[in-house]
Amino acid sequence: MSGNTTKTTYNIATPDVDSMTTWNNLLNNSFNKIQLMNIVSTLKPLFDEYEVMQSWMGRIEILNHTFEEINGRTGAKKVDFVGLLTRILADPSNRKTYFSLFSPELKRVWEGIDKNYYLSETQFDELSGMKSTVSNKRSYYYGYSTDQTFIPETGWFTVSSSGSWRQKETVFSLSPSLRKLLLPYFHNRIPDRSAFTETLPQDKNLMVFNGENDIINMLPVLRNMFINDTLQMGKTKIAATSLKNVGKMANLSEFFPETDEKDDQLIRTRMALTLFTLYGTNTLMRSREGAMQMTSHDMVKEIIPHVMYYTHHLTNLILPMLNRILTSFTQFSYVSPIFKEIQTVLVSLGNDNRWVLYDAFEELLRDREVNEMLCTFVKPRLMEENDVSNTRSMKNVTYSTIYRQVGRPFIQGVIFTLASIGIVEIAYTEVDELSPSPYDGLEYLRLTPLGRYALGINETYTTVSKPQNLKYFELSEDKLLIRSLGEINPYESLLKDISNPIGNHRYVVTTSSFLKNCFTPINITQKIASFRHFIDNKPPKIWEDFFKGLVSNISKITKCPDVYTIYEIDKSDLKLHEILATDPVIRKITRRAENYLLLIESGKLTLFRERLKVYGYLM
Repeated sequence: MSGNTTKTTYNIATPDVDSMTTWNNLLNNSFNKIQLMNIVSTLKPLFDEYEVMQSWMGRIEILNHTFEEINGRTGAKKVDFVGLLTRILADPSNRKTYFSLFSPELKRVWEGIDKNYYLSETQFDELSGMKSTVSNKRSYYYGYSTDQTFIPETGWFTVSSSGSWRQKETVFSLSPSLRKLLLPYFHNRIPDRSAFTETLPQDKNLMVFNGENDIINMLPVLRNMFINDTLQMGKTKIAATSLKNVGKMANLSEFFPETDEKDDQLIRTRMALTLFTLYGTNTLMRSREGAMQMTSHDMVKEIIPHVMYYTHHLTNLILPMLNRILTSFTQFSYVSPIFKEIQTVLVSLGNDNRWVLYDAFEELLRDREVNEMLCTFVKPRLMEENDVSNTRSMKNVTYSTIYRQVGRPFIQGVIFTLASIGIVEIAYTEVDELSPSPYDGLEYLRLTPLGRYALGINETYTTVSKPQNLKYFELSEDKLLIRSLGEINPYESLLKDISNPIGNHRYVVTTSSFLKNCFTPINITQKIASFRHFIDNKPPKIWEDFFKGLVSNISKITKCPDVYTIYEIDKSDLKLHEILATDPVIRKITRRAENYLLLIESGKLTLFRERLKVYGYLM
């Protein structure tokens, strides 16, 4: 009982000692006395609703009395506020009760903090239906006045200023330690069954993109372009002319083939070519021979691990809508952690072939946040200080907009990037030009068989075959001549590695041209196999004879298995010459060469020395 109003008795849990120690330290270190007093005042709905009982030190206590003694009392000590809050909030079930009594408006505020990391004063007021500040005086010289105070409901939040003095605004957020402890009561990070579906909904007019087949067929072509310097990276991106020319040859399917938005027309091509070029720069040239031996699916498996540390290049690739991309903030961005965590979440899907709702996927990702506000992409201060804006949505990047304008687009952009090389299949809608990114319509995703191989879920992968319904080349039946068909042939660049151009999309093949970049017998057999796969599976007889001749000439010249050490003989010592020519032991372990050179078998040098000593010679 409390006063004259009968209340329901509610027995709250008694926290364990370790939890109380943690919370006591957290509250003491995170808040000052005024903030704690505000937080205590938010307990009022709990004590208005219930007669709160708790087993404490071997007896039952009514906490309502303690609350009434300190609530709103400036004379109360900080330790009193910390003590009451610790006794209640250090237990998870008590926290659940506490948050359940929040008004719907206040819950929306916390949900906004959970979703967007930061809330501006304006957003807070709109969600809560109340003014978040009691006094809000502006000064030409000092911005806000120093006597500004906040309603009690803001007590949990970190309060900071955002923007220039002309447009300065109060921003609310939660410290990373509090986010982990408090926000789980305002979301469900574990997707329910409705987040997964066998078939896509028919009422959303979704576009579906699967780039697995064409990337598998195109990677050998891109490898050839890179080795022959056709595909090159500029300072931070592929040059527009190179993108256009190589894009025509590659002829990759696009995410938005029907769009009128110029910047969206080649997104997929730009992503795939950039990833492969960065990968080639980092790995392929370490061994051209090794590069030629790699299969397409093994190259896909290697791409992301080798490019995720190119933070500046990837930021320019995925967030081209930002007006400024400075190394000063890409160095401190979460590019690599986001790539790693997204891969981890994808791996957790395993061999489940169902579509997963993107929002549910992001919930799983955000549940793995180990860095401070991972999904904002970068700390807002860095972008706000550099006056960065989103040229697509025409909005400045501020604390309260960074997740919507930068963080979420980057996460979605990574998914599109993985789709560009066939790792995931995506379903999405086309968005208008004022959306923060072209990826904003992403609705569903799922792993492809190539993706499950690339991420290590499956150990094997069956390569898809190139469609055979189109003819790209015409072979002469009496000469080694090839004619490329069509003005834009995606496989024409392959001919640079086996032939010499003679004009008008015509090429002549010779033994020397075909053996370019061949270093081992396996290179020849692989090049012949590539010829059959991409150019003609059943070429005329002259070509088959040509291939048989190349194969039959393999290993006609081999390295002698013995290894020799070379020494020079004194030209004037005829007696020594006679010994070397007649001694049976020396003749067995040595070889004579022109210009008075003597080759001694490796490992037989000691025997040779001892044999010479018999004749009085010392080496």
